[in-house]
Amino acid sequence: MAATYTLWSKNTVFAANKCMASIFNNTGSPVVVKLYRIYALNNQYVAVTGVLTNLEVRKLTSATGGTTITPVPHDTLNTINANVVCATNATVTPTDLYRRVLWSTDEPTANTTMTIDEFECLLPFGCIWSMGYGDSNVEPITLNANEGVGIINTGAVVGQCDLIFEFTAA
Repeated sequence: MAATYTLWSKNTVFAANKCMASIFNNTGSPVVVKLYRIYALNNQYVAVTGVLTNLEVRKLTSATGGTTITPVPHDTLNTINANVVCATNATVTPTDLYRRVLWSTDEPTANTTMTIDEFECLLPFGCIWSMGYGDSNVEPITLNANEGVGIINTGAVVGQCDLIFEFTAA
């Protein structure tokens, strides 16, 4: 079984055209990264006047800088290859669009009627990319050397969220 990791970008602040979180497999990397799941969770814990935005899952041809995030191995004996770089707010070159989702940056509240803001707190509804449904004929997003994937926010500049990627690197 391939070494499996979780990248968790906590309290990621929205900004226009920001790469909220990314994984990039650098040139010369001896491993192949396979991305299976991406979650976006609404973790607002203060009141904000939110708006709707779009989050885009995009293939990347470059990613530099930003704040490095160390992915957590599912087996503590696994070590991520140094060529696999995970970050938030990296400078990226996005290309192909895999998916675009409408996202509310408003805070969830405890009340008797659920809105999109509350549903964005629940794992099943926060899943924006999944290859975990068991169809072996569908490949995960595969990142060979010099390829990456990122979540790009194309609009809102208010609020924050958590982004979670589950992937293998072998």
